[in-house]
Amino acid sequence: MTKQIITGIAGLVFILTAAISVPAVAGATEVQALLAAPERSAEDRQRDQRDKAAELVAFMNLKSGDQVVDVFAGGGYWSELFAAAVGSTGKVLVHNNKAYRSFVGPDVHKRFHDKPLSQVGLHDREVDDLDLTPASQDVIFMGLSFHDLYFADAAQGWPAIDDQAFIQQLADALVTQGRLIIVDHEAKSGTGVSAAQTLHRIERKAVIERVTPFGFKLVAQSALLENKTDPLDISVFDQRVRGKTSRFILVFEKMSKIQSN
Repeated sequence: MTKQIITGIAGLVFILTAAISVPAVAGATEVQALLAAPERSAEDRQRDQRDKAAELVAFMNLKSGDQVVDVFAGGGYWSELFAAAVGSTGKVLVHNNKAYRSFVGPDVHKRFHDKPLSQVGLHDREVDDLDLTPASQDVIFMGLSFHDLYFADAAQGWPAIDDQAFIQQLADALVTQGRLIIVDHEAKSGTGVSAAQTLHRIERKAVIERVTPFGFKLVAQSALLENKTDPLDISVFDQRVRGKTSRFILVFEKMSKIQSN
């Protein structure tokens, strides 16, 4: 289908590969209230601006009552915003494996134990068994972590991951027409997944090629977080680009029920 440029939620411009309806954003008021909360940390406030949090959550079009998994959620920054969007009738699972929890330390506990939310559940599971009920989730989000499927550092406690088995688990967990939303650091064209190990980046095309065989269709992508000054060939931790890498946003829809291999 011919790609169309469409002006979407909150004035965002994004590319649709299939026609999808965009209803009013549920939870928008709640998300804005959270972003404006005086007790919000200075670090979160800086990230709100840097990562264009309000715009990204609006683009995701979360609905009241949605079931969401934040995969490799780290300290739960996005999870808290998703919880505001889905409301008390929704559910947000904050997933981390042991390696991610070691990296973020106590941050995720501080975020949700100091102000517990009934719709949030901490969900620590290893990558070979995410323990997600089949056809139970409306949205799965992977923020700056899909490339980690292609990174391995046994010495630091990060095991090699069977990417196909992992993606299959995501497909199985989503309802039909559920969405997998991936945000990641862009790598140079032609590098595929190779930059994941050294630069913590991944090529957009490589993500699409690996996800679509599992019954997913790319239905939208956004240039919201692109940065034309990022050379795409240096580490995301390089001070020249840290916190301001060029990032792609891909939205996949599960087109049909997928059977596990």
